[in-house]
Amino acid sequence: MTSIRNIAKIAGVSPASVSRILNNDPTFHINEAARGRVIEIARKLNYNKADKKRGPKQPDSFLSVALVMRYGNMREFNAPTF
Repeated sequence: MTSIRNIAKIAGVSPASVSRILNNDPTFHINEAARGRVIEIARKLNYNKADKKRGPKQPDSFLSVALVMRYGNMREFNAPTF
């Protein structure tokens, strides 16, 4: 599996540059030779952004998050949401 860091090392640019090039960032300015080199290396290595998504790969019914906060009685009583 190819990563942005692998492409950056081969192309001789930073991982941030590779990311911005592959995401077609219009505000990023780099010479066209470097841009072409990064795109060609990504193509040769079969880089696919879809493989890099974070988070659970499949729905997990056991995944949950809870936040419990407790204040003292007076602070809770004086809170506008109480």
